[in-house]
Order: sequence, then structure tokens, then C-alpha cells
Amino acid sequence: MGIIPYNKTIMNNKAIRLEIKEKTKFELTFIDGKVLAFDSFDLMTINPKVVSLIDRELFKKGKLQDDNKIVWPKNIKLNVKDIYDEGTEVRNEENIFEIILGYQIRKARTSKKITQANFSKIVNIDQADLSKIENGKLSPSLTTLKRIAKGLDLNLNIELTNK
Repeated sequence: MGIIPYNKTIMNNKAIRLEIKEKTKFELTFIDGKVLAFDSFDLMTINPKVVSLIDRELFKKGKLQDDNKIVWPKNIKLNVKDIYDEGTEVRNEENIFEIILGYQIRKARTSKKITQANFSKIVNIDQADLSKIENGKLSPSLTTLKRIAKGLDLNLNIELTNK
């Protein structure tokens, strides 16, 4: 498991986290650390079906899929590349390394179809801590990273390079 290489010209639209906010608002965090805010109703010209998201319970079920789509039940989808320019920059994440690392761990775990609860038992990490790691809110120790990599049957590679 290595760090995702970053090339701004290729990957600046790659979303790595979706946060559902109040009413019909959400934020996307991108691989470069930029966080953009959106209101789904402002995106009706891109997908008229988003009008259904007035239903808060439906809206809260939004998920980021494949780094480039937000999907809700009832076949409501937004392509991240299509909405990128509609967002308002609200901040830059300072802990982007932790966010990217957590994203990679979550993606590897879910691709193996292992639940967070089961994986936390496999690697002997409290599920709450694993959730924080996957959400970029907790920096794991090197020992914990080794257990996670082993539990996912991955190699752990750490690389320091010149800028």
C-alpha cells in the first residue's frame, strides 16, 4: 500500500470524501485537499432528479462511488466532474495525508468485501478507531499500519522523496 501519487493536472477532480451537511447541502473533499460545498438544488440543471433530495432521509443516503459519482437511491446520480465548477471552495484540508491514507484503506477493505466490524477484529483495532482512520480523523501508528496492510494482504511501502 503506497501513497497515491498526486498529479494536479490529472487528478484534481478525484473526490475522496463526501460529507452530507444540513438541508440539501454537501461537501466533497478532493485528492488535492480542496473542499468544495454544494447545494443539490443548484445542480438541477445537471440532473433534474435531484429535486427528490428535498426528502432529508433520502438525501442522507448519498454515497461517493468510484471516486467520481455521488449516488442516492431512486437512481439519482451526479458525476463529480460535471459538478466540480459549481462548488464553492470552503477550505483546504491540512490533514490530507491522513484523508488519503484512510480513503485507500477503506477502498481496499471494501473491495475485498470485508465489513468494518469484521476487519477491526481481524487486525485487532477498535472499530471506532478504524472508522476514524478510514475517515482521516486519526493518524495510525506504523505498527497499526503494518497490521492493516497485513490484514488486507497488501505490502506497506513508505517513501520519502524530494519535492
